Amino acid sequence: MNHLFLKTGWGALLLLAWANLVAQTLPENPAEAVEFDSNWLVPINGQTVDVSRFRFGNPIEAGEYDSEIWVNGNKRGNFRLKFDDIPEKPMSGLCFTPELFALLDLKKSALSHEMQAHTCHDITQILPDAKSQFDVSSQRLSIDLPSNLVVQRPKDYISPSQWQSGVPAAYVKYQFNQYQYHQNDSDNRHSAYFGIQAGGNLGAWSLRHSGSYSWENKGNARPYRSNETYVQRDIDTWHSRLILGDFYTRSNVNSNFGIRGISLVSDTRMLPHSVTGYAPVVRGVANSNARVTVRQNGNVIYETNVAAGSFEINDLSPIGYGSDLHVEVLEADGSQREFVVPTAISSQMLRPKHWRYEATLGRYREGSHIYPHNIAQASVQYGVGNAFTLKTGATISKDYGAGVLGGIYSNRLGSWEGDFQAAQLKTQGKHHRSNSLSLSYHKNFATTHTYVYAKWQKYLSDKHFSLLDAVRDVPNASFIHGNAPKHRYQISLNQKLGEKGGAIYVSGASTRQYAHSKAQHEYQVGYSNHFKRLTYNLGFLQSRDVATRVKHNQIYANMLVPLDNPSHWRNSHWLDLGYQKNRDHSLTRVALNGTLGDESQFSYGLSGSRAHPDKQNTYSASLAYRASPFALNVNTSRYSNGNQWGFGVSGAVVAHPRGITLSRELGETFAVIHAKHATGAGIRGLLNGKLDRFGNGIVPYITPYRVNHIGINTDNLPDEVEVAATGKDLVPRAHSVNLVEFDTTAGALHTFRVVLADGQTLPPIAAEVFDEKGQFVGLIGQGGVLMTRGIANSGSLKVIWGNTQQCRADYRIHDKQSDLSQPTTLSCQMIEK
Repeated sequence: MNHLFLKTGWGALLLLAWANLVAQTLPENPAEAVEFDSNWLVPINGQTVDVSRFRFGNPIEAGEYDSEIWVNGNKRGNFRLKFDDIPEKPMSGLCFTPELFALLDLKKSALSHEMQAHTCHDITQILPDAKSQFDVSSQRLSIDLPSNLVVQRPKDYISPSQWQSGVPAAYVKYQFNQYQYHQNDSDNRHSAYFGIQAGGNLGAWSLRHSGSYSWENKGNARPYRSNETYVQRDIDTWHSRLILGDFYTRSNVNSNFGIRGISLVSDTRMLPHSVTGYAPVVRGVANSNARVTVRQNGNVIYETNVAAGSFEINDLSPIGYGSDLHVEVLEADGSQREFVVPTAISSQMLRPKHWRYEATLGRYREGSHIYPHNIAQASVQYGVGNAFTLKTGATISKDYGAGVLGGIYSNRLGSWEGDFQAAQLKTQGKHHRSNSLSLSYHKNFATTHTYVYAKWQKYLSDKHFSLLDAVRDVPNASFIHGNAPKHRYQISLNQKLGEKGGAIYVSGASTRQYAHSKAQHEYQVGYSNHFKRLTYNLGFLQSRDVATRVKHNQIYANMLVPLDNPSHWRNSHWLDLGYQKNRDHSLTRVALNGTLGDESQFSYGLSGSRAHPDKQNTYSASLAYRASPFALNVNTSRYSNGNQWGFGVSGAVVAHPRGITLSRELGETFAVIHAKHATGAGIRGLLNGKLDRFGNGIVPYITPYRVNHIGINTDNLPDEVEVAATGKDLVPRAHSVNLVEFDTTAGALHTFRVVLADGQTLPPIAAEVFDEKGQFVGLIGQGGVLMTRGIANSGSLKVIWGNTQQCRADYRIHDKQSDLSQPTTLSCQMIEK
C-alpha cells in the first residue's frame, strides 16, 4: 500500500517537502553530510526528483536576499543578505558585515575578533557561540546567542539602522475654497482662499514650506503670506530634530512664536513605543523566585518572572489615564502580596529619568517681517520619579526676559500641575514686570466613571505682555494701561450614569480683569444618551457675543436617527433633528446626511431650518466627492433675502523616482507605492485608494519610527498580471517620502511540457528554468510541466538540475496558444555546463 502511495505525484511532492524540512536541521559539518536515496521516490513516467542539493543541509543559492533578521526569537529588522555558493557549508557563504552586526545589536564581546569595514566575514568564525540558520522559503535569518552577549532592549525596539530616510521627492499639497454671498439688496460678497504646503526630500534632509493667497470682493487680493520655510533632519544620537529657517518654535513649556533661526527639539517618537508615553517604574521585593503581575482596570497589562530580591519593571507600555496599577507578587510557596502604584497622570508626565527639551536661537518673525531682535529660547522637562515631572523654560531677548518654573505631581488622589511665570520688559525707557501663577487638577475616577478637571490662574500684576510687545516697542501699548486679566477659573466634569443611563457634562469658566470689577461667566450643562441606534443630547449654554460682549443664554436639543440597514457597512444615511432657543429667537432644523458609492466616496447633506419669530426659512445642500487623486465639495444655501454658494478642491501632487502621482490626502510622512502593470489595484487601508495607470499610488499617512505594513489588493487585476508579494514592511523616518516597490510580471500564462531529446526522459521535478537573459522563470513540475509568464514570444529556455546537468529548449508562442490544459511539448537538448 505504501508502494502504491509513493507512485503517486502527491507522494513524491510530500517526500520532497519532507527532505527539505529535514535538510534545514542537518549539521553544517561537511563530514556529516547526508545522502538521500532517490530510489524511495519511484519515478513517474521516467521522471525523477533532484534531491542532491539537500546533501549538506538547506541549500542556499548564491545571490542577494531581502530577509528578516531575528536574534533569540526577537525580530531586529530587515536586511539584504548576500550569500556565496558554498554547498558543503551553506551558512559560511553568508557575507557578515559590520552593518549586519550593528543591526543584530550584540555586545562586542560576542565577536571572536575585530571586524574590518566593507569586508565579508564568515559568521561561523566571527560569532563562534552563535547558532545560525537561514530559511530560504521565508527568507529569514535566525541567530541564537547566549543572552549575556545581546544588548538588552525593550521588545519593540527598532534599531536606527532600520529607519529609512526615503527617496528624493518633491510635493505640493493644495487647498482651494471659493465663497460667494448675494443679498437681494445687492450686497454681494466674494472671497477665495488658496493654501499650499510644499516639500522636498534629499538624503537625510527635508525642506518644508507653507503659505497662502486670499482674495476679497472684486479682486482685492492680499499679498502671498509665507508661514514657514525651513529644512530639517534627524539627530539620532540625541533622539532629536535639527531645524533651520523660518518656523514656529515647538516648546511644551514656553509660549511659541515665529522665528528665523535654528532649533534643536527632542522627538520622543524615536524611542520605542513602550517607553514613549508615561508609565511608572514598578519596584518591589520578591522573597523567592516569583511571578509579578501588573493589572489596570482588572486587565493584565504586564507579567514577568523575577528572581529573589529587589526587582524593577521599567518597560511598561504607555498606560491609560486615571486608573491605578495593581501589582501582585506570587511567591514560589503560593503566598501572594499586592500593592498599588498610583497613576492619576497628566499628559505632560514623563517616565523617570526621561527628558524632553527644546533650544532655539534666531530673530523674531511676524509673517514675512523679520525683527532685528536676537532671541534665545530653551525648555526642559525631566521625569524625577514616578510621581513628579519637573519643567522649566526661558525666553530671552534684548529688552525682554521670561521664565517658567513648574512641575506635575501625581498620586492616588489625582494629578496636580503648577506653574510660576515671570516676565520683564523694558520699553520707552521704562521697566514693566508681569508675574502669574497657575494650578490645575484632574482625575479620572474609574470606579464611578467620573472625570474632573479644574484650573486656576492668578495674574499678580495689572500688566500682561508678550515677546511681541518687546520687539514692536509700541508707545502707549495696551498692557501699560492695565488691560489685563486678574484671575480665571475653569472647571469641567463628566459623569457616566450607569450602563444605560447616559452621561452628563458640566463645564464653566469665570474671568475677571483688573480694569473691570465684574467677572465674566460662561458655562454649559448637558446630557447625552442613546436608545438602540438613536442618539440624543440636551443642553444649556451661556456664551458671550464676540463683537458686542452681550450675554446669551441658549437651550438646545439634537437627535440622530439612522435610516440605513446596520448590516450594510458601505454606506450610511441618518436624519439630524435639532432645536435651539435663546431669549429672543428659536430655530428648528431638519437635515438628511449620508454617504453613497461602492466605497462611500460620495457624501451629501440636505437641510432646512425655520427661525422664529421672523419666520425666516433657510435651505441648504452639499455634495462631496473623494477620489483617489483629489477631493471636491460644493455647497449652496437659500435664505429669505439672499443666497450663498461655495466650492472647494484639495489634493496633492507628488514627484518621485517613478513619476508624478496625484493624491487626495498627504501627511507629514507618507509612502509611494509602485507596482508596474498593476493599474487599478486597491491600496490597503485607504478608502477609494487605487494605483493609477502607471502603477503608482500614495499611502498618505504612515507612522514614523514604527513598523508599517504597506499592501495592495489584487482582486481587480487581470489574469495577465501577477504580483510576487502583496505586502511589505516599512520603518520610515519622520517627514520622509518612502518608495515601496512590488515586483510584478505581466503577460499571458503559458504551459510547456519539457522532454529530453530522446522523447521519453523528463527533467527531474524542481529543476530550475531560466530564460536567455538568465532570469529565473519557473520550476519543472510533475510530468515535465513548466508554467511561466512574461517571457518573450520566442527564444530558448535553459533547464538546470544537479551540479552539472542542464539542457536547452527552443520555443515559440503562437497567438492561439491559450489552453493551459494542453501544454506545448518542447524538446530539450543536453548541453555542457
